[in-house]
Amino acid sequence: MAESATADLLLETYGPEERLVRYARDRIVIDPGAFWPRIISARAALDVERLDEAHEHALVALGREPHAVWPHLLLAYIALARDDGATLLAEAEAAERINPDHLEPVVLKAVALARSGDRQQAQAIIDGMDAAGHLQYHLQHPVGHPMERAVNAVVAAGVIIPVAAPDLGPVVPSTHQHHGHHR
Repeated sequence: MAESATADLLLETYGPEERLVRYARDRIVIDPGAFWPRIISARAALDVERLDEAHEHALVALGREPHAVWPHLLLAYIALARDDGATLLAEAEAAERINPDHLEPVVLKAVALARSGDRQQAQAIIDGMDAAGHLQYHLQHPVGHPMERAVNAVVAAGVIIPVAAPDLGPVVPSTHQHHGHHR
């Protein structure tokens, strides 16, 4: 992947697949602040519970792109893994401010609220999302996506995901329509 713009598109589009993680590691040596290599490296580290490493990559990415949603999401997931409710809420809200249409920060915020004792507000957030099918999909079809951590955590905190047919929603085209990739 000699062209960094093309490589960044691959890193942005796909999860932490082994070849992409290797590429990201090599690219960081050449360009320590490279945003997408840092994001994919943080995802890979989070996947194997190397939370300090994930945190470092996410902070570097945040420094490079302070208005991007991804570093805040990763910092929220790291806080979720560390059971750090204050940071989880702060990072989820930061990500939500950047992209209020993104489902992950909203679910992470609900987790933080439920864990802090405000299960009623967390339930209201989940009920108001109009994404029950998407959340059910992540509950019923685990594939290793970080959103599964958030959905499982919100359920473990006592929030009920409304009954709905599992639907991956905007990530995968339904029938023959393309709805785009949700990021």
